[in-house]
Amino acid sequence: SATIDKSKFIQIRAYQTACNRIFDSEQIVRKKREQENHSLNDYLEKNLKWLSMDQKEELREMKRNDKSRADMIAKVFHYYDELLGEAKEHVSELLKDGCRQILKEVIGEDRYKELAKLKDSGANMNDLKGKADAMLAEIVDEEKKEKIKIYGSGCKRILAAVDHKHSLEDHFKTDLKWLTKEQKDEILKMKEENKSKVDIRGKILHFYKGLNEGTKKERSEFLSGACDEMIAYVFGEEKAEELKELRKSGSAIDKIKRRMDVLIERIEDDEMRAKAREYSSICRKVFVDKQHKQNEHSLAHYFRTHLKWLSGEQKEEIKQMKANGKSREEIQSKIFEFFESASGETKKYATESLMEGCYELFKMIGGEEKANELYVMIQSDLAAKKIEEKITSIINSVDNESKKAYAKAYLTPCMHLHNIRMTRQKRGSYLLNSCI
Repeated sequence: SATIDKSKFIQIRAYQTACNRIFDSEQIVRKKREQENHSLNDYLEKNLKWLSMDQKEELREMKRNDKSRADMIAKVFHYYDELLGEAKEHVSELLKDGCRQILKEVIGEDRYKELAKLKDSGANMNDLKGKADAMLAEIVDEEKKEKIKIYGSGCKRILAAVDHKHSLEDHFKTDLKWLTKEQKDEILKMKEENKSKVDIRGKILHFYKGLNEGTKKERSEFLSGACDEMIAYVFGEEKAEELKELRKSGSAIDKIKRRMDVLIERIEDDEMRAKAREYSSICRKVFVDKQHKQNEHSLAHYFRTHLKWLSGEQKEEIKQMKANGKSREEIQSKIFEFFESASGETKKYATESLMEGCYELFKMIGGEEKANELYVMIQSDLAAKKIEEKITSIINSVDNESKKAYAKAYLTPCMHLHNIRMTRQKRGSYLLNSCI
């Protein structure tokens, strides 16, 4: 009847708005999914046309299963890493512009132009990479940091592959300008004979081996990248990354050598094992020379700041320890030996200088906010246990294992300094009260 129809009409009106929202929401989701699928198909046909049919279908399946963008990008880079020879060179050329565009979006137009200008001036790839890495390290925007996380590693490999394709003549003008004319001719001949990149890099490393010690140190930074690639070729990407982390953590060269020796013995192929022994020996020298050069700069900085209180003779002794490849722990122990032997105003100044160094370390490790919290706690004269708990929490919040290990090495000496500082303050307070 009309009455029933009217009541139904009222019910319909009551639910109409909610239902419209649900239907609209479903349509939006469906439309978005269709657009994403269309976008993926377009991308597969244009930028990723080099993938096999099976690989494309695997990506579509990942999309249907709502896999993250990061997972899909990682899969594409996995496919790229499996390519060899001319195929890899061709795909590197296809993908390089996309990687450069991502870099431009992350660091901004002006800083990208700064990199381009540096490249045009004839800077070598190590300088460019160092500059770009420094720019990326300054990024604080979370969305941009996520882009770096997703694309960074893969794009570095792609741009490195593109760089390798550059003519040897270009390299002879920059990072290989130290080669003699005869050596350059020999390298060119190898190129004409279609010798592998591995063989050519190996020959360059042999030329490096014949340099005098001073020149080796100057040229080491140009060859560390080539050594990284040789190590990745011999041991694989995963083990190469492990060795790189060991170097970054400041491990003694003997420890790195022992790890390399273990990895070499695990190589089953006789020819590859022989190459591994040959290249690892030369590359260890490259890394040591590079580290010594960096240490000279690093020590000069610390001698002007946190270690300014050392005498001239003590600074020379520390320099000599660095030059002899002594570990961070051994050098740290020697510095604290000098510290313990200091007295009066020198010791007071040394305590404050080293405590400032501890603060800078924890700011680098945990960020400015956490470091400031720690600073306030220290200034508030809280119990040592509370300070140590705060420092430990900062260290434990770090994801990077090499950074975490680096910070842990300084926990005990920094707490020792804090306790000395507190004892001095209490003694000063006691003397002041006695005088009053």
